[in-house]
Amino acid sequence: MGEAGELGSYLEERQIVMGEGPVLDSSRDSIPVLVDDLSRQESLTLWPMFSHLAIERDIATAFCIPVRIGAANLGVLSAYRKSPGSLSPSEYSDALILASFAGAEIVRELAGASAESLDHMNPLTYDQSYVQLAAGMVAEQFDIGIVESLVRIRARAFSSDLPVTKIARLIVEGRLILER
Repeated sequence: MGEAGELGSYLEERQIVMGEGPVLDSSRDSIPVLVDDLSRQESLTLWPMFSHLAIERDIATAFCIPVRIGAANLGVLSAYRKSPGSLSPSEYSDALILASFAGAEIVRELAGASAESLDHMNPLTYDQSYVQLAAGMVAEQFDIGIVESLVRIRARAFSSDLPVTKIARLIVEGRLILER
């Protein structure tokens, strides 16, 4: 993965750990979140930790499009840019099409596949899918909401000094069961 991909992965992971950011809002609300300038007061108010972190790393924009199939939210397609500005209508259209293709590909890949057979998938999509799946499993296990489930997963990651995505994979694979 190149430097840009590593930065994108880092920003995604930090949003999960911090519990704030445009990716989480896009996933939660199942709507596109298009931020044309993270240094604006609105962004600094909505996501104070994420906005400062992104700005420190010379990221000025965040564009997050939910990846959906019907009512199922499968993740978020996200892109970051160093210069402020909005997406052109053509870029926005392309992002919606890519999110649609990503959703179809995820469903195709997941149909009947075991966790071990999915290692070739894009790590960003793969990791996000694991976090969402783990959140659903924990929510079902404890009969709680998704938000509380994500809080429990993040807390376990923090206390174990492991990435949230690692904890999520362990939960999905049945190698970790959270306790009440």
